[in-house]
Amino acid sequence: MSRNLDKNPFIAKKPSIKQGLPVEKKALITAAFISVLLLLAVAGTQLVSLVKGNPFSQSVYSGETSPSVKVKPPEVYVLSPKNDRIYSNRDVLLSLNVSTKGSQPISVGDFHYISGIGIKEIYFTADWLQNETLIYRSPSIEDWIDNTAKYFFMGDWYDEYDDLPKTDFEKLSLNLTNIPDGNHTLSVYAVGSGSEHYIFNWYVFYVTGLSKVNFIVDTSPPKVKVLSLENKKYCLPDLPLNFTVNESVSQITYILDGQENLPIAGNITLIDLPNGYHNITIYATDKAGNAGASETIYFSVEVPEPFPTMLIAPMASVTVVGVGLVVYFKKRKRCCS
Repeated sequence: MSRNLDKNPFIAKKPSIKQGLPVEKKALITAAFISVLLLLAVAGTQLVSLVKGNPFSQSVYSGETSPSVKVKPPEVYVLSPKNDRIYSNRDVLLSLNVSTKGSQPISVGDFHYISGIGIKEIYFTADWLQNETLIYRSPSIEDWIDNTAKYFFMGDWYDEYDDLPKTDFEKLSLNLTNIPDGNHTLSVYAVGSGSEHYIFNWYVFYVTGLSKVNFIVDTSPPKVKVLSLENKKYCLPDLPLNFTVNESVSQITYILDGQENLPIAGNITLIDLPNGYHNITIYATDKAGNAGASETIYFSVEVPEPFPTMLIAPMASVTVVGVGLVVYFKKRKRCCS
C-alpha cells in the first residue's frame, strides 16, 4: 500500500523548487512584466517624438565658431552720400538700408542645424574721423551671461529692446557734420550673428557685410586770375583776355562794362573795343556749384585817328610831312606805354 501512496489522488503532495511557483503568482508576474513593457514602449515613443521635434533643446552653449560658407552676411546699401558725388556743404546726410532677408536657416543634417542671422551691430568709419562710429548694437551672449545686456541705438543706451525708438534697419539715417573739404571714403559695416546647433552643443558665429562710397566735399569757390589785362590805357581795339582758374569748373563767363554775362570756354580776344573806359570781370562755377570771380579790371582804350591821305605837290612840303609823322608816332608811342 505504501508503494502506491504517490499515485493516490487524495493525498496532498509537497511542492518542490523544481515544480515552480503556483499558477496564480506566475500570471501576476507575467501581467506586471507586460505592463512595464507597454509603459516603456509608450515612453520611448514620446521620447522619439520629442527628439524628432526639437533635437537641440538640451544642447549647451559652447562658445564662438567660424560661420559656414553657406551663411550670407547682411546686405548693406548706402543711399546717401552718393558715390563719386560732389557736395558743396560740410553737412551730408548718411542714409542706409541694412537687410538680412538673404539669410535663411540651413538644415545640414538631422543633428546639425544653422539658424538664420539677425543684426548684431552697425557702425561706420570715415577717413576724416579717428574712430569708428557706432549706430546700433545688441547684447552679446557674454552680456546676457554677465547680466549686463543693453542695447545701443543712435547715440543712446537702452535696457530693453522694447525701449528703443521704432527701429527700421532698412531706413536708417543720420547727419554727418563738419566734413572737411576734399576727397573722402566712407565705409559702413553691418555685423550679423547666428547660431550653429548640434545635438549636444550650440555655437554663435558672426558675419559682416560692407558697403563703401567715395565722395567729395567742396565748399570753396574757384579762384580766377586775369593775366593779360591791367588797369591802364591801351592803344589797340583788340585785346587778349587770358586767365587761370585753380580747379576744374563747369562754367566760365565774363561781363564787360556791365553788359550781358557771356559764356566762354577759355582764353579769348576782345575785338573792336571802342575808345573810352572799360571794366571786365570773369566768373567761374565749379562742379559743386560754388561760384568765384576775378578781380574787376579797369582799363581804357584810346586808338589814334588814322593818318590822313594828302597830295604831296611841292618837294618842300615833304619836310613838313616828315615832321608830322614824327609827332604822330611819338604820340602813338606815349599812348601804348
